[in-house]
Amino acid sequence: MFGHRVADPYRWLEDPLDPRTAAWSAGQDRLARQTLDALPGRAELAGSLERLLATGSVTAPVWRNGRAFVTRREPDGE
Repeated sequence: MFGHRVADPYRWLEDPLDPRTAAWSAGQDRLARQTLDALPGRAELAGSLERLLATGSVTAPVWRNGRAFVTRREPDGE
């Protein structure tokens, strides 16, 4: 644009159906998995997150016609 050509060697990555995009993405996934799996304390962190996420939750109240409504999620996910 405006007389300046700019190289875009990765434009093919914008096409999710291009086989090169799938191959590149799979390679990035392998690299990330290899790096993340090697982090020390990963198993302990995963256990802590599982315990924290296993708790229930209650949303903030929403008032309608003078009554408060909340959404409650029990620890078992229901």
